Amino acid sequence: MKKKYKNTHCEAIHETVSGLHKIGLFTDEEMRHFDDTCLVKPAAPVPRVSTQKPQSRMRSGAPVYARGK
Repeated sequence: MKKKYKNTHCEAIHETVSGLHKIGLFTDEEMRHFDDTCLVKPAAPVPRVSTQKPQSRMRSGAPVYARGK
């Protein structure tokens, strides 16, 4: 998944700090701070709504209580 940055300045700073993190000059906690500051958070997924109509309970045409066993 490609990272999305808030703007071009954040992208440049984040890429620089990411490189410094790889060689050990920034801790994982500091890198998470830069992630929170520079990256756009993904949107929450939209729940899907069924477009199908619910099936009728009266398949035989007679009410449920009137059917024999």
